[in-house]
Amino acid sequence: MTPGELLDLARQVADRKDPATRGLWPRAATLLARQALEEAVWWLDPRLQQATSRATFLALPHLIEADVAHHAGLVHGRLSAACHHHAYELPPTSVELHGCFATVAELIVAVDTARGAQV
Repeated sequence: MTPGELLDLARQVADRKDPATRGLWPRAATLLARQALEEAVWWLDPRLQQATSRATFLALPHLIEADVAHHAGLVHGRLSAACHHHAYELPPTSVELHGCFATVAELIVAVDTARGAQV
């Protein structure tokens, strides 16, 4: 799947609040959004798959617009923290997730633009 398709799937999961998935959909949407973000970065430069998250997001401002890279790093941290279930923490809300989705969408556009410039 492309990063855009993963993000669309995350949005669908977040927007479909089925009582049968109560408590599960926020983490599922979080995982999909984080995967979309990571895939977008890896599409930009496949060598980043071998790097740690910290190194990846330190290098990212040199590959795309610095503001987008900075926000992507922050959102990656939020999504990563939300992916780990702790009994004392609530999962992200739909509003919080949609804020993260907007940043992931910005990153995807920036990566597509940078990839187009490389060709």
